[in-house]
Amino acid sequence: MPLQLAVPRPARAVDGRRERARLAALDALHIVDAPREPGLYRLVVRLAERLQAPMAALSLVTSDRQVVHASVGLGLREVRRSASICSQVVFLESPLVVEDLAAHPVLRANPYVVGEPRLRAYAGAPLLSAGGEPVGVLCAMDTQPRTFTGEDRGELVRLAQAAACELIARAWVPLA
Repeated sequence: MPLQLAVPRPARAVDGRRERARLAALDALHIVDAPREPGLYRLVVRLAERLQAPMAALSLVTSDRQVVHASVGLGLREVRRSASICSQVVFLESPLVVEDLAAHPVLRANPYVVGEPRLRAYAGAPLLSAGGEPVGVLCAMDTQPRTFTGEDRGELVRLAQAAACELIARAWVPLA
């Protein structure tokens, strides 16, 4: 089985206190339904180019949905949290790399694996708030199984950190 940075688990109850803190941190960013940010889009494009991935996205994970804030090659704007692979990254609070989703014991039944866009490979890293809560995910996806190199994984984490810094900085700018 391909090496994974973290092992997704079947859905289970989320720790209520941690989830409330995470959602409060997300709300404090004032970004979920805000206009799209060009700087975040540029980071998504850079991730897709560097990892040579046909799809990449920056998503924010609310209590019941994954909001795709910026993307390349992905037509989705919103996903039910229960169907979200990115939600696994938020739950694990660490990067997740799955080189063949169709062979993964938990994720192979995901509607975006068995249906359109028929995802086969996924690499995602959490976007951490100033307090360390995972508020979203930066990810790259492919419709073919593939290997993500150590360099790919390092670039993913670096770009996720840059995106998180941009989210935090944006929250400190007074909204006009």
